[in-house]
Amino acid sequence: MAQALSQVALAELAGMKSSQLSRYEAGHMVPRERVLFDLAAALGVRPEWLLNGTGPRTTSRDVQAVPRPLRVATSALPAGGTEISLVLYDDLRTVFMERAQRQGLTLDAFIRNALLELAKEPVDEKLELAREIKALIDAGAV
Repeated sequence: MAQALSQVALAELAGMKSSQLSRYEAGHMVPRERVLFDLAAALGVRPEWLLNGTGPRTTSRDVQAVPRPLRVATSALPAGGTEISLVLYDDLRTVFMERAQRQGLTLDAFIRNALLELAKEPVDEKLELAREIKALIDAGAV
């Protein structure tokens, strides 16, 4: 990446907390393979170059990070409740955007409606749906 990134910005792009990135930068921890791929993708460099400085530095369009269709983060709110952040990547983002557009909704409204519908279903059906979604993601179908 040609532009300079702050530690907070790089951590956000790679899907981690800045404190975790700080530990990697200080040499206190070595990132796992998945994290290494996420950092390399955020920086636009090859993972092997990032890890040990060998091989070509930059990545071409045909070299991709480990696929990550969805990232979910939750945090407790001071006044009660839970904030949920979703990051949709690549094909999964496209699928959700297309479905939202077909219904004439924004992506936010589509996801909100989907979550509210999911909350109406009996617990056993929600668990089964979650398993089915995970299986589709694991199989690369979405």
